[in-house]
Amino acid sequence: MEHESALCADAQVARATSSRARAVHALTRSIRIRVIWLVITCLVPAGLAGMLLLHHSYETKRQAIEQHLVSFVRALSLNLDQELAGIQATIRTLALSPHLTSGDLAAFHAQAREVLRDYDDADIILSDANSQQVVNSFRPFGDRLPRRGVPEIVRQVFETRQPLITPMFSGAVTGRHLISIDVPVIRNDQVIYDLAMTIPARRLGAVLTHQNLPPEWLGLIIDNTGIIAVRTRNPEVFVGRPASRLNQRMSQVTSGILVIDAFEGELTTMAFSRSEVSGWSVVVGIPTAMLTAETRWSLLMSGAVALLLLGAGIALAIPLSHGIARSTLLLSAHHHAQMLAHDRERRRAEEARFQAQHDGLTGLANRGLFNERLEQAIATARGSRHRVGVLFIDLDNFKTVNDSQGHDMGDRLLKLVADRLLAITRSSDTVARLGGDEFAVVTALEVTGTDLSGMCHRILQDLRQGFAAEFPDLTIGASIGIAVCPDDGEDVASLLRSADIAMYQAKTAGKGSFRFFSPDHAREGVAHATAPAADCNG
Repeated sequence: MEHESALCADAQVARATSSRARAVHALTRSIRIRVIWLVITCLVPAGLAGMLLLHHSYETKRQAIEQHLVSFVRALSLNLDQELAGIQATIRTLALSPHLTSGDLAAFHAQAREVLRDYDDADIILSDANSQQVVNSFRPFGDRLPRRGVPEIVRQVFETRQPLITPMFSGAVTGRHLISIDVPVIRNDQVIYDLAMTIPARRLGAVLTHQNLPPEWLGLIIDNTGIIAVRTRNPEVFVGRPASRLNQRMSQVTSGILVIDAFEGELTTMAFSRSEVSGWSVVVGIPTAMLTAETRWSLLMSGAVALLLLGAGIALAIPLSHGIARSTLLLSAHHHAQMLAHDRERRRAEEARFQAQHDGLTGLANRGLFNERLEQAIATARGSRHRVGVLFIDLDNFKTVNDSQGHDMGDRLLKLVADRLLAITRSSDTVARLGGDEFAVVTALEVTGTDLSGMCHRILQDLRQGFAAEFPDLTIGASIGIAVCPDDGEDVASLLRSADIAMYQAKTAGKGSFRFFSPDHAREGVAHATAPAADCNG
């Protein structure tokens, strides 16, 4: 009995142990399943959030890259405009050459070649109204020259009196792909010549090559008629062809992004910017595959995030955030560099504009700027009905200085006279050197005859005092003619003519004096002095 009781007790213990083992196993399995579901429950939202984050990050980065690319192309378009503006300023200055006024075309040909020392492979062409070339720096002076290959541009310059930038064309003499910057040569209010600088279209390619674009990228410069002028890849095939699909898009907006099948059959993301000043466009393209490669990598990362632990996802987010920060810093650095480049180009343009409007020796306004200021003063006078005075000043015996002491001393004297005139006149007046030893002053504010007489007295007295430090043995004088708007003329030409007649009368009367213009004597070809000789001589 005791043995049977022991066996029964052992069986019960075994059954209890087995039951507890099954319960522990079931509980363990349940916990494992619950933990798995907990992890899955945690990972699924984390994975979805990771996928959304990666997609958002990709879109943000793609948009940032596109914006960066458009900004980059806009900066290149600005560089292109600055290049064209600098050439135009040079030609405008050359159009004021005294050799064109005197008709000494041989001397102008030599001057043009001197200017071209700073412009490799460029040529300067002077043409008449019939598009006949009269000077071409590419050929020796006196050679027989053909007509310009762009007669419609020459005709437009003569008709509009405005500078033009041509589309790309083939040169009549060289046969090269060229562009031309044309300006009118104006004398006596008439266009007498078209002055142009022709440069190889490939010269503009420096705007792209200086950027060291990756070899897979594509760079284009398109002229204002939609023809490809510069291409960084296979230029021998595509230069001179129209960029039809780009032109269609650029006719709608001035800048943006366009994805097209490029000429080699490669899908390309193109950023373009068309200048509203010149009408020329700069285009930079990146193979779309280079951008979609990052998309594929992002999708792969999104799938991996769903299978990784939350901590791994966070670890992966750290380098991603670093990448975004680096992109932001890159964009910020580029924007700063672009602002610096813009300021530098603006200063260059202002310097070129100043040089084009001022006399290179004295720094005074040149004839072109003087005429512009006089036109403004006349327009203001019409509106307010006040008087504007014009002084025409011619130095007496200046030729003696050049002959006896040389042109360098003569130039020094002209600078000293310019300084004296600036010191005597008002800050609102414009003092100009018209050429040689001729100066002029236009008053921008209301003046009376007494004001003009006083100004002339001060000028003559100051010049008679001489320049003892530089020219101890020299006495310099001047003859001054005065014309008043509207009494003596209501336009630039008539006022200058009246002041010139009055100056001639002052010089005839004995030099060192001034005269007001008299309309009665103008009909006889002479001017009559309105002030007594004693007053005029101080």
